[in-house]
Amino acid sequence: MRILFICGGSYVSGMEIVELSIMQGLAARGHEVHCVVSGWNDGDFIARLDAAGIPHATVFLGKLSLSLRPPYVWWTLDALRHAPGARRTVARVLEAVGPDVVVVCHREPFLLLRRMLRRHPVVLHVHEAAPLTSRSRRLMALIAARVRLMVGVSHFLKQRLEALAIPSERIRVVHNGIRPAAMPLPRPPGGPFTIGICGRIGRSKGHGTLIEALALLARQEVRFRCLVFGTGESAFVTRLKEQAAARGVADRLEWRGFVRDQDALYAELDVVAMPSEQDEALGLAAMEGGLRGLPVIASRRGGLPEVVLDGATGFLVPAGDPAALAERLAALARDPDLRHRLGQAARRRVLEHFSLERMVREHEAVLEEAAS
Repeated sequence: MRILFICGGSYVSGMEIVELSIMQGLAARGHEVHCVVSGWNDGDFIARLDAAGIPHATVFLGKLSLSLRPPYVWWTLDALRHAPGARRTVARVLEAVGPDVVVVCHREPFLLLRRMLRRHPVVLHVHEAAPLTSRSRRLMALIAARVRLMVGVSHFLKQRLEALAIPSERIRVVHNGIRPAAMPLPRPPGGPFTIGICGRIGRSKGHGTLIEALALLARQEVRFRCLVFGTGESAFVTRLKEQAAARGVADRLEWRGFVRDQDALYAELDVVAMPSEQDEALGLAAMEGGLRGLPVIASRRGGLPEVVLDGATGFLVPAGDPAALAERLAALARDPDLRHRLGQAARRRVLEHFSLERMVREHEAVLEEAAS
């Protein structure tokens, strides 16, 4: 097949990592893969497309929003200002590639391009949960009228799409998959119990809940440190650091920023914390940690329970509950055998259920279905 992906790519997050893996996998299976990527980007995703040998075109497809807050109004006006040029560029790409199927990874680009895509089978790859509002229902109804299939990355997302009145027979579920990784070498004994939280630093990711849990852990005289990986708005990061200082655990946190070498990142950890306060679509960090033999403590939200099996590969706790999170962290800190047992089970689960090969194969089947 000739397949055209239309991605965001403003910066590399879990969605971009997954889409690039799918593109590479499909190309390796003999398909002709092309990509349209947002012109508003930091260069990282485009560099990865170049390294993977994926032909791509840069198009200024922006964000559309009905919010009246100044930044959102500016984004929408800027997107509309660039829309005519973006449509012309995409029209040239469609003419040159002649795709058998088009994969769209964001709702906004599809809304801007839906008229010109009507002659092509379109698959919407859904990576995030739309809110259950009348506005979302109208938006998804508009999209559903023009796409062949929607692919959610979790059963949770399938349920959310059904709640937004998308017919079940139009929805497929393909769990994300990740590249294999070797087990890290055993950490030398005697060091502090090391907790890691990985990914974008934001209000909904539970960093504040984790800091409160660390304060409770410190009162129990547990010897630990916490490594914070990722970046976020500087003002919000400053508030988190002030919160840690007020709770007396500032010296227990290390702010590592963005680290590209995932093997090195997870090799330092004893447990991965994912105390998200939003409905995660699936939870890439939970898979990455589990693959490396680490237990994961995650919120019982969104698609996370599809990755973390409570009491078997890690623990699930209520979102926004520092006491429950601290209790599970303390249990793992005091019981290395429990950490090992859960971590080994987590690795087996990721290898069996979240492999890259399985994800590519199932996406290939969905695209063939849509194209036919």
